[in-house]
Amino acid sequence: MGSFFKATLQSFRAVAVIGLLACSAQGFANAGLISYTAGTGGTFDPSTPSTFTFTNFGQGTLSPGVDYTKVRVTARWNGTTPYPGAFDITSLSLSTPGTSTAFSNISFLAGTSANSLMSSGYVTLNSVVNTTNYSGVQLTLTIPTLTVNDGWNLDFRLGFADAPSDNVNTTAFQTVTAVNAAVPEINPATGGSALLLVAGVLAMVEQRRRKRAAAAVVAIA
Repeated sequence: MGSFFKATLQSFRAVAVIGLLACSAQGFANAGLISYTAGTGGTFDPSTPSTFTFTNFGQGTLSPGVDYTKVRVTARWNGTTPYPGAFDITSLSLSTPGTSTAFSNISFLAGTSANSLMSSGYVTLNSVVNTTNYSGVQLTLTIPTLTVNDGWNLDFRLGFADAPSDNVNTTAFQTVTAVNAAVPEINPATGGSALLLVAGVLAMVEQRRRKRAAAAVVAIA
């Protein structure tokens, strides 16, 4: 019976190690992202690239009754200085709906002033967006490694246009703010709960093993 519990304990320890490795891999993939609140924005560690998926954009200037067929992404920087110099926002993609072609990068120039609007090019939507479904649109992009101070931030919004009039309307901005030397949070939705469960099972198995060992000592006595 002792060998059974020993094998069981070893198995759960292996599961725990696998879980930790999986969470570490995910943390590395999105190493710079510290926090995100849908519809508002979040925080990132500028010492490493950060990939955000923005959801629940506010309505902004979208017009009721208009079906938008094209979209672009607009960004600006603000907050604390100094400005880090030229950099690109890359890997832009949209879902719900998607787009027929890939976005171009958003390029910030060496001397881009605060609040200057920088945009990708327009791309065609796979299906129309209007005020009844815009809140389901999701934008994913990557912020590169940047040398900036705490409080430096980037704003992002979507700009929709309709054809043939090309009436341009935008969503509200979402803001992501730099926080240097940050400790990434454990997100229960991406592994935190699993690790807590494994830890709990390990504790339970160890407690039962000790009880059986104590019972065996009493029986021998």
